[in-house]
Amino acid sequence: MKKIIKQLMAISLVLGAVLFVPAIVSYAADGTIAFSDPTGKVGEEITIKVKMEAGGAAIGDGQATISYDSSKLEFISGTNATNENGTVQLSASGTGTETELNFELKFKALADKKKVIKDRDLEALVGAVPVSGEERYTLDRFVINSGNTITSTAVIRMKKGEETLERAAVSDGPINAAFRAINKIVGKEVELADYTLRSMTDGEDAQAESIVKISIDGSEIVTGRGVSTDVIEASIKAYINGINKYFID
Repeated sequence: MKKIIKQLMAISLVLGAVLFVPAIVSYAADGTIAFSDPTGKVGEEITIKVKMEAGGAAIGDGQATISYDSSKLEFISGTNATNENGTVQLSASGTGTETELNFELKFKALADKKKVIKDRDLEALVGAVPVSGEERYTLDRFVINSGNTITSTAVIRMKKGEETLERAAVSDGPINAAFRAINKIVGKEVELADYTLRSMTDGEDAQAESIVKISIDGSEIVTGRGVSTDVIEASIKAYINGINKYFID
């Protein structure tokens, strides 16, 4: 987890030119953005300092979008910063006399999802994708937004060979929203006949197993299975697993 700041990447900067730093890229018109380079261990809080400059000229407003690996870093707080779905938006206004704008971000270094692997965890993972043959679709990433006062939304990105496909969908629940987004990617009428979810192991990082039974374009029922420490990810994997089995069979 040393040099964990290298997980950060500035993907847009409203200032100036182009600055290249190993694993850090920023785009601008006349300015640059720089990061401090702290180290940290799992569970520790890490403070990262960000500086915007405009080549010695006075800065008015400064804005930047910074992405980070949310599986390794958890955003805690920041000055003039807002966080959403693995990105931090920086925005500040100068008085017209400053030649730089400074920000301070705090993250927590995270461990891997599974800290201890037990025998039952291995059993769960061995049969996670029982597909004989090459998989047509693989999960790249997903983003879920859900709550008891909003409509659930899901953004799913999948790989089909070298092609990357991404779609979004809404529904009355996060898992159903994810399934609908996958349907858009596949371009098929997928009917969910049955869905089950159970815990295969115990503890805070228990493995969840999802089993779905689906019918595609009126086909016979196909069973899909997925395993993960995240129940939504397990469900998505099971759904994709069933779709892959349909195409292979």
